[in-house]
Amino acid sequence: MKKKYFLILCLLWFLFGSTVSASSLSEGTERVVITDENRYDPSYYQKPEKRYPVSSTRTRSAKENQEFEAYIIQALQEFRTSIDVTAYQITRGQASAAYFQILNNNPSLFYVEGRVEYDFNSNGMVTRYHGIKYRDTPANIKRQQEELEQAAAQALSWVDPSMTEVEQALAIHDYLILNCEYDEQRRQNGTLPAYSHSAYGALVSQFAVCDGYSHAFSYILEDKLGIPCELVTSDSMNHAWNLIFIDGAWYHVDVTWDDPLWDCIGRVGHKYFLLSDKVMSDSSHKHSNWSAGHAAVSDTYKQSFWTGIQSAFCYWNESWYYAKYNAVSRTADLIKRHELFGNEEEVVYAEHNLWGQYSGSYMYLDVDAGQNGIYFNTGTAICLQKENGTTEVIYQPELSANQFIFGFTIKENQLCYWLQGTPNVSGRQSIRTHPLPEPPALQQMTGITAEDLNVVYNGEAQKIQVKGTKSGDVISYAGENGQFGSEQPVMRDSGVYQVSYQVERSGYEPLVGRVQVVIEKAEPPYEVPEGLKISVGQALGEVRLPEGFLWETDCEASWEEEGEVTCYVSYLPRDTRNYKEVSHLPVQVTVVGLGHQNPVSMEGIRAEEVLAVYDGTLKEIVVEGTQKGDLVSYAGEDGVYRENQPKMWEAGTYQVRYKIEREGFQDFHGTTQVMIKKAMPLYKAPEGLSGYSGRTISTIELPDGFAWQTSKDTHLWREGSYTYYVKYIPADIKNYMSVSNLPVRVQVVCPGHQYASKVTREATRTKKGQETFICKICGDTYTKEIAAQQSGRPEQVSGLTVKEVTASSLKFSWKKQKGVKYRLVLYQKNAVVSTVYTDKNLYVCRKLKAATDYILKVTAYQEIGKEKYYAKKETSVRSSTLPGKVKLVSVKKKGAAKAQITWKRIKGADGYEIFMRTGKGSYKKIKTITKGKTVTFTKSGLKKGKSYSFRVRAYKKSGKTKSYGSYSSGKTLKIK
Repeated sequence: MKKKYFLILCLLWFLFGSTVSASSLSEGTERVVITDENRYDPSYYQKPEKRYPVSSTRTRSAKENQEFEAYIIQALQEFRTSIDVTAYQITRGQASAAYFQILNNNPSLFYVEGRVEYDFNSNGMVTRYHGIKYRDTPANIKRQQEELEQAAAQALSWVDPSMTEVEQALAIHDYLILNCEYDEQRRQNGTLPAYSHSAYGALVSQFAVCDGYSHAFSYILEDKLGIPCELVTSDSMNHAWNLIFIDGAWYHVDVTWDDPLWDCIGRVGHKYFLLSDKVMSDSSHKHSNWSAGHAAVSDTYKQSFWTGIQSAFCYWNESWYYAKYNAVSRTADLIKRHELFGNEEEVVYAEHNLWGQYSGSYMYLDVDAGQNGIYFNTGTAICLQKENGTTEVIYQPELSANQFIFGFTIKENQLCYWLQGTPNVSGRQSIRTHPLPEPPALQQMTGITAEDLNVVYNGEAQKIQVKGTKSGDVISYAGENGQFGSEQPVMRDSGVYQVSYQVERSGYEPLVGRVQVVIEKAEPPYEVPEGLKISVGQALGEVRLPEGFLWETDCEASWEEEGEVTCYVSYLPRDTRNYKEVSHLPVQVTVVGLGHQNPVSMEGIRAEEVLAVYDGTLKEIVVEGTQKGDLVSYAGEDGVYRENQPKMWEAGTYQVRYKIEREGFQDFHGTTQVMIKKAMPLYKAPEGLSGYSGRTISTIELPDGFAWQTSKDTHLWREGSYTYYVKYIPADIKNYMSVSNLPVRVQVVCPGHQYASKVTREATRTKKGQETFICKICGDTYTKEIAAQQSGRPEQVSGLTVKEVTASSLKFSWKKQKGVKYRLVLYQKNAVVSTVYTDKNLYVCRKLKAATDYILKVTAYQEIGKEKYYAKKETSVRSSTLPGKVKLVSVKKKGAAKAQITWKRIKGADGYEIFMRTGKGSYKKIKTITKGKTVTFTKSGLKKGKSYSFRVRAYKKSGKTKSYGSYSSGKTLKIK
């Protein structure tokens, strides 16, 4: 009987107690693929819900208490293609959102493809994710992960530890815009890679679309800097941007919309940086229908000064730099701010020669990897703002008439610039490059040393000795503040000093060393008290000691018999920082009977401190309160009392002790101080100084005792008289002070003019023009007249052809004529679509209707003054745009072996072609629809168990030829 029950219990355990595999309960499989239609589904961008494994369904794959997000991330990092999720009790309706939320919340998972399949059981619970694909091999992905880390480190090089969170966000915002280009060209031609939707695309490939910019911004801000940053999407806008949490409030940041389209190198907008919900949705910012987990209600930065700035903000040498237009002075100014939100703006460079007829600033900034300075462009040159405040022209490209630099940045040690006659960007820029000037290879200095110094305080400033230097070397010193200067830090008082020294030599790397100076406390000068007397029974503390002495022996001690006793005192000097305290000094005390008279202490004796300026004469103290017959003696630092005062005439601080002896009184001891300050030296500021343009100020020789205080690297430029500053260092530096900031006038002359010319005023039919000549060495200028132009009509345009056709644009070109401009008129039937004037022989008409016929008429003209002289004949060409891209609405099973394909009608299309593939095979055309109004087709003969994918494209007939639109996105149907 017991055996029978045991068998029944085993059967029950087998049926109900064992783990049930997902496959045994599987009731279906679904697949979700990210496409342009669902990419910005708000449910895919919410923060992942916290989920933990349910104990009754925990599988061996799900560790106890392992959170769902961490579990999926770990699986994807291990490149698994199937993940058991039975333990997490995810419903079928939650499956896709739960998965894609993790991908979008973790930009480092850029290598996972946007597709997933999942199985669900009869209870509607998901048991397994599978069909997971990766964008490359594990080995290549690991290399890409390293590339992403390196790119992130490069972005973080723009962030300084001293920055606030707002400043960090601004730096990364501007870095991304400078270094990433919106991938418009590949988006338009349908070849946009998946990586352009990722942080990898924005930071490494440096091509991205909106979600790529947003993932990169979030990756740096949240993952690297710890600033909360989330993605926000609008399905109706097909757009993504960020919400960032700073100083207790959420703000919108749209890096993508601050980056111009098409990309213009160097141009950085700030219109969409740190905005509230209200501002983000207004008529000026036009964001709508977004879904976010937080409200952005703060308008703290609504009126911030950066809104109108079109250059990057570059942080260098503890200051912010940017460019802006000054409407009052009509200059493009390079601005420096020590504090981002400070009130002071310093103009470090002002460009007066603007960009031709275009008012405003097209000055753009960048910092090279070596942090050598701020690079920026003018209309005609690329310049470097150096640490010493000077500006140097680095490169001047050759410019044709009316050409300017309208874009500039630095990439991979190359100066990248864009030349054009207008700042308007109508397509991908044609970027030119020039190597970033490399500093000459510098040698290493050897044989330069400085030894640690260990001395005892003597009242004099201590100096370190740097050995091994050569004539012309510049030596500077820094104390604990780290600021180098020509003077050594003051090291007079006792203590431990860390001193850095830097030796600079032309053609050599600067050498920096560090030594330690220890100044120990000195033994103080003192004289052990003598002649001390005490009465029998009197407490020792009643005996007055000279200044600085304290009883060590118990002050309550007393003696009952006459005689000599030994007691102990301590000496505490007035200058306790520099002199030691002396303890356990024995003194003799005479105990006398009550019949003896005990000497009394002197009163009213004093000597004031002496404060004087060095004049070469001896200084003495005056002891007041003495009486006739008193004996006065003095002691200097050696502690020996003499009749005469110590010699005190050189600048410095002297401690003077004095002693008064008077019959019947205890000797009086006192101390005072004599301080002699350095005097102002006699000098005459240098006159008649002159130097050559193009050279540095260090080439100008100064009289003995004078040194340049203005940086020696300062370049002399234009001819004229200029004020610079020198410093006078007297020969007797012990007694005379150095004098700084002495203004001197320097006459700058050019050693030989080298002129370059440019047209500063175009000649017209009625007015003469002007050509300006500028010396490359000194900037001297003069002008010449240009004769007025003769009127004439240009020839008819030839070679007009259609170069490129899309559904929304037509690209035309024609043979260029010298000195001629063109009027372009585009017609649709008899209606004028647009009129454009250009000096180029290439133009793209955009925003056109798909599958539509157009005529372009081009007329050449010559512009003289305000008048236009047109060619006698115009040239025209006909062309049609391609049909638009078909949107596939649905692919549904119809009957046992049929599929019904439905699409949206394309306006202007004459028909459609349907393509099909089986499984992963190639697409093949299965049907041509000859009517443009037909929007459905049923395919029969499909087999059970097979998967079929369909896509459609439209066509338009022109005679016997067809022009085709882009293929629709594919849709897949599995016949069950």
